[in-house]
Amino acid sequence: MIQIIRLLFVLLLSVSIIYGAPSIATLKAKFLNETNAYRALHQVGPVIVNATIEKTAQDYATELATTKQFKHSSGTGYGENLAYASISIADTAVKMWYDEVKDYDFKKATYSSNSGHFTQLVWKNSKQVGFGVAFADGAAIIVCNYSPPGNFMGQFKENVFPKKA
Repeated sequence: MIQIIRLLFVLLLSVSIIYGAPSIATLKAKFLNETNAYRALHQVGPVIVNATIEKTAQDYATELATTKQFKHSSGTGYGENLAYASISIADTAVKMWYDEVKDYDFKKATYSSNSGHFTQLVWKNSKQVGFGVAFADGAAIIVCNYSPPGNFMGQFKENVFPKKA
């Protein structure tokens, strides 16, 4: 009887974990909507999802989850934002990137490692994106690739604008 109770407990726990995680499609849709909302706040047009860019982002998110590493990719030709968060707050990745706005100096208009996620997020010349999401060990790995990439020295003033009044 105790073994049956333990088995039922494990099954219920497994089901709650599986159904407690947001779906990848739901997260990607939320990320796109939030990205475009933040871009609009900063007087920048929306980005659209590109299937090739999305596949690259998804493949890399899966690779990071499989290898249990967390580092930027190299040689993709895309701008890239990464996030690593517990599954329960995975849907806040874009907000985390945006919150770096507090560290960006619009008067200096130059790159800072404290605000690089924000500046890539709202970079005017970035027109297409792809999101990748993978889960590992109770965490979500989020990859967002941007094309054309942003954060080019000497181009911040014409690509990163203050919030609309």
